[in-house]
Amino acid sequence: MNRRKFVEKSMLFGCSIAVLSSCKAKNSLTAEFVKNPLDIEKTRDFVYYAHSDLALVKKFVNEFPHIVNSTVDWGDGDFESALGAASHVGNIDIANFLIESGARADIFTLAMLGLTDNVITYLKKFPATINSIGPHGFTLLHHSEIGVKSEGLSNYLINNGLTDKFIKTFKK
Repeated sequence: MNRRKFVEKSMLFGCSIAVLSSCKAKNSLTAEFVKNPLDIEKTRDFVYYAHSDLALVKKFVNEFPHIVNSTVDWGDGDFESALGAASHVGNIDIANFLIESGARADIFTLAMLGLTDNVITYLKKFPATINSIGPHGFTLLHHSEIGVKSEGLSNYLINNGLTDKFIKTFKK
C-alpha cells in the first residue's frame, strides 16, 4: 500500500470512529434524560383537574412536584399544560398556585391574569404572536376576557386585527 492510500484509509477509519462515537454518545444522552417519565394517565388527570379543582391540583403537585410543567397532547397537536387549562377557563386561583409552584407562564396566562403592559410589550417585540393560539384554539382575545378582564388589552388586540376568540385548528 502506498503512502497516499494509507493516509486516505486512515482518515476514513478515523471519521468512521468519530461518527460511531457521536451516535453512541447521542443515544446515551437520550437515555440519560429519559429516566423516569411521568405516567401519562397521571399527567392527563392533572391537566384535566387544573381546569377547576384546586384541591386535587395541590395534591398532584405535592406528590409529583415536577408535574407542574407537564403537557398533554389531546390529539392533532393540541398541547395543554395545567397552567394552560386554568388560563383558558379563567381559573385565577389555580393559575396563581401553579405559577407559585414553578409552572412556566406564557403570554396566554399573562393575558388571563390581566397583565396588560406585559402582554403589549411582548406583542410589540413579537407582533406575529397576536395570531398565536392557545390550547384548544383559544386566542389571546379570549384569554384577555376570561380571567382578570382587561378592557385595555382586549381593545389593543382588536385594534391590531385580532377579532376571533376561538380558531378551530384541531380536528376535534
